Amino acid sequence: MGASMEEKVLYLEDDEEEEEEDWALRVRQEVIEFILQRHGLLSTNDIAHVLDWKVKEVTRVLRNLENSGRVK
Repeated sequence: MGASMEEKVLYLEDDEEEEEEDWALRVRQEVIEFILQRHGLLSTNDIAHVLDWKVKEVTRVLRNLENSGRVK
């Protein structure tokens, strides 16, 4: 009848993979921006702990937000 979930695989072309990464980065930025707006000044370690992310990932997202002028 229908294909099982294991058989349904989505293959992304290079451009689509970049779009997927951009989308994921935008979501991460929005999540961190929301947390900062809602809860004020938090350390990178606090944000990483709350989201269960690596500090390195939080640092990268914060740097992107700072470079875009969305956070200080």
